[in-house]
Amino acid sequence: MVDFNIEDFASPFGIDINAERISRKVIELCKNSPGFFTPFQDGRDVGISFAAPAVASLGLGTITALLAAASVIAGAVCLASLITAGITAAASKTDARNTSLTVAAISGIISVVAPFIAAIAAILTVVASAVALSYVLTRTGATIVSALHSCFSCAKEEDSELEDDQSVGPIPMTA
Repeated sequence: MVDFNIEDFASPFGIDINAERISRKVIELCKNSPGFFTPFQDGRDVGISFAAPAVASLGLGTITALLAAASVIAGAVCLASLITAGITAAASKTDARNTSLTVAAISGIISVVAPFIAAIAAILTVVASAVALSYVLTRTGATIVSALHSCFSCAKEEDSELEDDQSVGPIPMTA
């Protein structure tokens, strides 16, 4: 069994990954995010909600494009490594040949797997954009309904106050 620790993987690349801190932040954001039919609270809330479809599309679209580019580059590296392995095998350089074959195998795997991940990312781009757009539409509708409800409830309170004033009866006039 292989013991995998994300910190061991990330540290050689100079990346500080604290999985516990990231997971706590994600949970906090999920708990504090408003639901689909929650009215907008302020301008910041409106701005974030209206920016979400564009940000989701751009972010996931960029990931899709990078994965497609990685697939093409990995295929070129695989081909170059195989050519290098052939040349080094002809020159009887076994260490260089083995290294070239290892690079060819790794880049070949990447060139096969990356298009599948790119296809999944492309599907997620469409789905996330649709969900973000429906989120904006439902929250906008909830805000309109909430405003109308508060408007009508204010009018109802004013009507009941007028009825209370009229139920007292006529004001006696003194001479």
